[in-house]
Amino acid sequence: MSQPPVIQCRVSFPGLAKLQPSLVDVEVTSQSPLNPTFLSTTFYDGWCLDPNVDIDTPRPYKANLYSSYELPILAANIPTLGNPDGFLANLDSINWLLNKYTEDSVFSAGKSIAEVQAAIWTLLGEPLTPTWISFLTNSTYGLGELDTADVNTLVDTALAPVDPLDPLHLDRTGSGGNGFVPDAGQKIGIVLDMFDDLNNNDVKDPGEARQPVIIETLAAKLGDFVWVDANGNGQQDASETGLNDVTVNLWRDLNGNNAFDGGLELLATTTTGSVAGTDDLTTPVNEAGAGYYEFKGLTPGLPYQVQFVLPGGYAFTTANQGDDNTDSDAGADGITSVVTLSAGQFNRSVDAGLVLIPPPTASLGDYVWEDKNADGIQQAGETGLNGVTVRLL
Repeated sequence: MSQPPVIQCRVSFPGLAKLQPSLVDVEVTSQSPLNPTFLSTTFYDGWCLDPNVDIDTPRPYKANLYSSYELPILAANIPTLGNPDGFLANLDSINWLLNKYTEDSVFSAGKSIAEVQAAIWTLLGEPLTPTWISFLTNSTYGLGELDTADVNTLVDTALAPVDPLDPLHLDRTGSGGNGFVPDAGQKIGIVLDMFDDLNNNDVKDPGEARQPVIIETLAAKLGDFVWVDANGNGQQDASETGLNDVTVNLWRDLNGNNAFDGGLELLATTTTGSVAGTDDLTTPVNEAGAGYYEFKGLTPGLPYQVQFVLPGGYAFTTANQGDDNTDSDAGADGITSVVTLSAGQFNRSVDAGLVLIPPPTASLGDYVWEDKNADGIQQAGETGLNGVTVRLL
């Protein structure tokens, strides 16, 4: 597996000085997916994920960067996270909790930083101990009071099934965060696997691991259209329509071999369909009518690729013809080039055009002759007849 993105950062505690209140503030101090231009340092709100692993503050670290929604990759690289097994799957509930705590003032009223951090540890299978309670409620840190009843309420609500029509329930109470996937512009957690890079090789070597931290940024999304390119010009024209039931895979080249190898490289799968309200009115065709797909809950700065699985009877049209918003991005193998998204971005230009392969044709024929000896066999000296009408019935 290839090396994940590595960042340089500085962790400060408590996280009260920058942005919104959180357990820690993480300052990114290198050019990276979290600070692409590096014109200045960038701050993120952060929360600790494993109280059994130390992290000293304030001080600099390096960190491997992971999406909080790519659980097999996390499990392979941070095997102690969410231990015992099964609690890693609660990261969707943690993402919901971070959104709900900062966006819903009614929900967050009376809930302290200490209680949110305690809920995060509990969701990851780390029961509260007197040591952790004493740490979180130390008045020196200003994290607020810790009522175990409030913590249990946060945990139970976060584990309740999500409402797909109103995931955050900003307008009413009910539902929870189990199954939550953030849309573009909602918060998503990025897991930073902190380590002391003692030999400065950008690799987490044995003995260098520190407590992983989840930081908050804005989720991204990509999509969105597979269509039948009737005239084969590689562009979406007004008379052309989308195609449903096409399989679309989201993947990342983890081993750097420029090939889709399946396994951990397959991040998500969906199929195209008709989804009301998804046409953005910026292209000649109606994307909502048919052929729509999307992948949400994506981490800004990570490299993604899309694979369109070719349905029978079609071939891919020529890629990259003209306007990128209305062209086809699938190569002959159905795979796009790398797509890297910014925080909060919805890239709707990752499309695939298909051309219908004409069915093979057949013919029959081919000869009318005068059978002079009436034996039914063409023989030398017997000649063909012109002007005979032949009808196919």
